[in-house]
Parts: sequence; C-alpha cells; structure tokens
Amino acid sequence: MKISFFDDVQTSWPRVEDIDGAVFLTSLETPRIEAAKEKIGLWSPAEYLEGFRRGIDNVMAVHFLVLDMDDGFDWSDFVDHWKERGLEFVIYTTHSHTEEYPKWRAVFPLAKPVPGAEWPERYSAMIDELAAGVIDEEEKVHDTACSDSSRMYYLPAHAEGAPFFSLHVEGNPVDPWAYTYTPPPPIVEVTTSTDGNTPGDDFDRRATWAEILEPHGWVQLRSYSGGQMILWRRPGKSKGISARTGVGRVGDRMVYLLDRASGPKGAQEVLRLRATQSRRRYLRGDQGAQEAWLRKERKCAK
Repeated sequence: MKISFFDDVQTSWPRVEDIDGAVFLTSLETPRIEAAKEKIGLWSPAEYLEGFRRGIDNVMAVHFLVLDMDDGFDWSDFVDHWKERGLEFVIYTTHSHTEEYPKWRAVFPLAKPVPGAEWPERYSAMIDELAAGVIDEEEKVHDTACSDSSRMYYLPAHAEGAPFFSLHVEGNPVDPWAYTYTPPPPIVEVTTSTDGNTPGDDFDRRATWAEILEPHGWVQLRSYSGGQMILWRRPGKSKGISARTGVGRVGDRMVYLLDRASGPKGAQEVLRLRATQSRRRYLRGDQGAQEAWLRKERKCAK
C-alpha cells in the first residue's frame, strides 16, 4: 500500500511511499524523543495522485482509519469494544499527552482502500460503529478534522521524561463497507403549554441521570469535562460502554444509547430524562402517560 509522509506541517508536497502495512503499524509503537513536536515528521493515510499537492481533491485513496482523541478520554473505554469485534489497531499517545489529560490516537488498517471521494461517508459509518457513539461529528468530543481525507498526523514522539503509551492488538482489518451510518434521531419537543412548565419540563430540569439509571442496575464508569459527561454500562454487561449522558449538541439533559441492547431502536438513540424514565416504566414515550406518572410520583410540579 502507499501512504504519504511530510517533513513538517508547512510541507505541501507529499512523499508517497510504498509500505508494508504490518511493519508500519508496528513502527507506531516506538516513539522518538523530541522536546518540540514541530521537529517530528508527519504521516498521512492518504495516497495522492502523482505530482499533486496535499489536498482533498488530490487524494486517490485512504488506507487507514485514524481516530484522534484529544479531549481526555481514557483508551480503556474503547479497547474492549474493538477487541470484541476482532479488529487490529494500534494506540499511541501524542506529544501533548499527560496522565491527567490523555491525548492519543488509534490507527486501524482497512481491508480495502477507500477512494478519496467516498471517504466522508465511509468515515462517518466507521466512527458511528467503532467509536461506540462517543465520537460525534457534531460535537467537540474528538478532532473531527480526521474526516478530512488529506489529514496528516505527527509520528509518535514525546519529550524526555514525558509519559508515553502504546498498544498493538492484532486482529482483522476494518471493512469500510461493513457499516452504515445512521444519524441520531431528531429531538422532538412535545409540551402541553407554551411556558415550559409541564411536568415533563420540570422533571427534565430537576432530575439527575443517576436517579434514573442506577436503580435499574446501570453502572457509572467515569466522567469527563468536569463531570458534565458520564459514561455508563448497562446491567448484564461486564465491560465496555453502553451509554453516555451530558455534553451534546442538544445540551446536557440527554442520554445517548450506544449499544444495540440498550434500547429497542439500536445504537445512537437520543432520549430526554423524562423519556428515559418513561421507558423504564414501560410508558413507551406516551406524553400523557409520562406526565400522569410524574404527578403520581410527585417528582415534579403539578
């Protein structure tokens, strides 16, 4: 396969090299020692048209999927998810990584190269599945520039004495056409008044996710963004992520059901607190039934 290398971020002309994919993945486990990342070379999973500059329009094909996790997520929240699917991947931390605020990237070989023109759609489909719904292109949870087929990445490196972590799990390459991107369903606002003071509105304002999920056996794994986003595991599951709450394009009062067993509609379902509580009570989202139950339980204003 052919991928590209660059001396620095200002370099416009790719150095396209024919590589052994397995050897390249192994090389990502070994970092250079550099005080400044500007001295580190960069690589790109893109193969360019011969004699053309770096740019989306000049990408012939993409040979690796790269997930750039720059927002403090712990890789342990993802590794089991990928292992269960039997995938090969390499994780390595970036130059700005710290133990308090992890920054890392995951590199997956692809079973077939993706033509440049098809990359945006295939990328969305793959991250929808492989990032367990935590990565959302409409939210600043990971570096969405990775959807750019011409994106380049610094090679592994760290400053003297700085922490570095790498992990290589062997398995199968990702089939870019094995997944279908399904955007989260739209949030439909249903109220019985115009002042935002329905029982459901009041419940959404005052209830907490712990109050709703923990009595039903859900386990809180860890939190991010100062506690604004929490990852959860459903009952009956011993590892991996099942849902997350908080921090989203629709505010912090939402749950995103991530694995297919968490909800009848499958991955990426989005629910409000009141709808989640109603589902747990088998009210199936019926607005009248929701509010009647909330009044009965005195969980909100009458």
